[in-house]
Amino acid sequence: MNNPDRSNWVALIEAIKTPMGFLVFALLLIEGTMSGFAFAMPHFAPTVAVAMFAVFVLFPLVVLLVSALWPGVLQGATGRFSSHADHFALELYAALDGALSNLGKPDREEAWAVIAEVLETAPTSDAEYVKFRVGVAGRLRRQSSLVNRTLSSKGAVPPAAG
Repeated sequence: MNNPDRSNWVALIEAIKTPMGFLVFALLLIEGTMSGFAFAMPHFAPTVAVAMFAVFVLFPLVVLLVSALWPGVLQGATGRFSSHADHFALELYAALDGALSNLGKPDREEAWAVIAEVLETAPTSDAEYVKFRVGVAGRLRRQSSLVNRTLSSKGAVPPAAG
C-alpha cells in the first residue's frame, strides 16, 4: 500500500491553525471545486467562471471587513482572553452574588461597581493581564446590569503603603 507522506499533512495542518489560514484554505477549496465543476460540465463553464471570479473578488472584501470590525481576529489573537475573562467573571459573580444578596439594590450595585473599577484601574505593567482584567470587569458590569451607570463613591481604594 502507498503510504502518503505525513509531512505534507502536518504542513497543511500547521498552515490552517489561524482563522486567516482557514479562510485561505476554504477559498482554495471552493475555487478548486468550482474549477472541477467547470471541467466536468463545459456547458456551465462561463457561469462557473463568473462565480469563481465573484468569489475571488468578494473574499478580500470580507477579509477587510472582518479585520476592520474585529482587529486581531484573523490572527486568532482575540478569543483567548475574552473567553477566559467571561468564564471567570461568571464564576466570580456566582460565588459573590449570594454573599451580596443581603445588601439593598443600590448598595449591591455599588459593590459590583467597586469590584469592576478595582479590576479596571489596579496598577500593573502586564498588558495581557490588563486585557484580562478589563474583560472580567466588563462582563461583571453586564452581568450585574451596571452598564452606563456611574459609581457614586470616590473610586477604588488605593493600595496601602507598606
